[in-house]
Amino acid sequence: YAFLKTLIGYVPQDDIVHKELTVEQSLYFAAHLRMEKPSDQEIEGKITEVLQRLRIGHIRHSPIAKISGGQRKRVSIAVELLTDPLILFLDEPTSPLDPQTIEEFLKILQELAHKGTTVVMVTHKPEDLEYMDAVIFMAEGGAMVYEGSTVEYKTYFGVRTAVEVYANICGERAAGWIQRYRSKVNQPKPATQVANPRLVKRNEKSLFVELFWLSRRYFRIKTNDLLNIGILIGQAPIIAAFVCLIFSQLTLSVPFLITLSAIWFGTSNAAREIVAEAPVYRRERMFNL
Repeated sequence: YAFLKTLIGYVPQDDIVHKELTVEQSLYFAAHLRMEKPSDQEIEGKITEVLQRLRIGHIRHSPIAKISGGQRKRVSIAVELLTDPLILFLDEPTSPLDPQTIEEFLKILQELAHKGTTVVMVTHKPEDLEYMDAVIFMAEGGAMVYEGSTVEYKTYFGVRTAVEVYANICGERAAGWIQRYRSKVNQPKPATQVANPRLVKRNEKSLFVELFWLSRRYFRIKTNDLLNIGILIGQAPIIAAFVCLIFSQLTLSVPFLITLSAIWFGTSNAAREIVAEAPVYRRERMFNL
């Protein structure tokens, strides 16, 4: 399972890129963390390839914080495509996008599918189905009620639009559709011969290599955010200046306040860093990092 996780791409609803980095920097560090012993030439070529496939080569040197939501979603997908996944899971990728961006984005996903990547996308927007090859409808509670063509599901449910399907698979009406689907899939089907894909096992990175590149990335994040660095550095002297203004002589209250301030700022800064990294951390843990 640990090996198979490296063959699966996953883009959650939250962005899994650091906004303090540029697009190129984000992909560069991700490549060193995920690819097997890549050279700088290999990384350069792979970054150029995925950016061109996703049509975002023009924002290569732009800070992620300054690009649009749709472009950030594509950068998140670009991170996953660095390792050529067999399957790419997307969790409601069109939710934050405007209609014009959605059409271009879905056509890009179609191109990825045609080039051999299986794309599985969760969506609550019925209009997205027009670009899909197949669809699965799930009733309230997660039970499957339909699996098949995006052309035939309206006939199956006896509706005119995709929106009407949801009325059929919610509440008391869902039970009938669940039973109908189960009786259909329980019918015996002719056996089919499936070719086993050839999987090339990737070596695991050493702890030292991971630590080295994670540290380099973190250092770059901090040096790119000069305002935050200034605030962090300025905390200690500001507290010291306030202590000097309040107390005219050294008493037991002074070391107490200094210790309390150090603990407070240390824990609050650490908690803020952990929360900021949470989506990226969860995704990289899925990749065995």
